[in-house]
Amino acid sequence: LKGFEDPVPVWKVTAIARSRDRLDRQKGNLTPLIGRRQELNALTSALRRMRVGASMAVNVIGEAGIGKSRLVREFFDTSGGTFTSLKGQCSPHGGSTAFHPFIELVREYAADRKREGLSPEDGFTQIGLDRKRHVPYLLLLIGNK
Repeated sequence: LKGFEDPVPVWKVTAIARSRDRLDRQKGNLTPLIGRRQELNALTSALRRMRVGASMAVNVIGEAGIGKSRLVREFFDTSGGTFTSLKGQCSPHGGSTAFHPFIELVREYAADRKREGLSPEDGFTQIGLDRKRHVPYLLLLIGNK
């Protein structure tokens, strides 16, 4: 390359990773989670209440690097059973967009259903949203008219 005396390594992209975060890529190489029993119990308690019909939203908040993603990963890995989970994350790129984490969460859910062969509309109704009352607004929110 011009301006460099020493050889510069060149990399070629050969595949796109489908993992959403670094913890997905490290699966199996994670160290044991220590000292988060109280937080895991709170998440487990919320899941128990949801399974008997309560509507729940759980926010995991904290300083950067404190282990929020790892805590949630451990909960999903150990909670057993099946349930629909939606995970949103804040991004410095969406700071000027109202409801950015929510929009990304809905957009990712619709994309996941599309990969499963469902339309976004069917995916939203699958989790109990009304096709006429709720779905049109969600589609507008994610730019799907």
